[in-house]
Amino acid sequence: MKPLWDPETYDLARRRIVPHFDEFYGTAAALVAELSPGGESPRVLELGAGTGIFSEAIARRVPGVRLELLDGSAGMLERAVFRLGKRPPLHVQAFSEALPEGSYDAVVSAIALHHLTDPEKRDLYGRIFGVLAPGGLFLNAEEIAGRSARWEKIGVEDHHAFCRSAGCSEEEMRELAAREANDLCAPLETQLRWLEEIGYCDVEAPWRNFRFAIFAGFRPGDA
Repeated sequence: MKPLWDPETYDLARRRIVPHFDEFYGTAAALVAELSPGGESPRVLELGAGTGIFSEAIARRVPGVRLELLDGSAGMLERAVFRLGKRPPLHVQAFSEALPEGSYDAVVSAIALHHLTDPEKRDLYGRIFGVLAPGGLFLNAEEIAGRSARWEKIGVEDHHAFCRSAGCSEEEMRELAAREANDLCAPLETQLRWLEEIGYCDVEAPWRNFRFAIFAGFRPGDA
């Protein structure tokens, strides 16, 4: 059995480890389609694009979207190209490197930034702000930490129960637990505060289910 994060099996595995998969990605993509400036062809950068699951969901809703994909794995991005049926600009790099030059109507990410430390997340959110066009949207669909040890435990137990019900084997559950031991999730409220301190306006979290949330903010200014 290949690992959960193997590029060849990543897409099927993701459905077994992301609760409410279609609602999660569908809601995030619908928000990008509705809230991004740029009309029918917004310029959108996805961070941690992986195999292009999120980008494909956005493209279905905004056929004229001008996507750019950034990920540390060239293999994952090649799978994204296959999925999208075209080759958008690809950026194979770490999140710590300088972001591609803006102005982007939206910068988005899905379940990728929780591997960063809190200072690294906050720094990245600031650099994202710098490449957004006036009125541009930053949207992050992400794993989050509970506000207390009790809620963290409840969230983890709910997630693991879902994974088992979705068909994860015990071997896969051990792999998931090993990866989670290295996760650096931050509470939702903390991340919303960072966005406001950086200068984002109209910061909100329109969707949440235990350890998964969609949160966003805008760069001030007319689109």
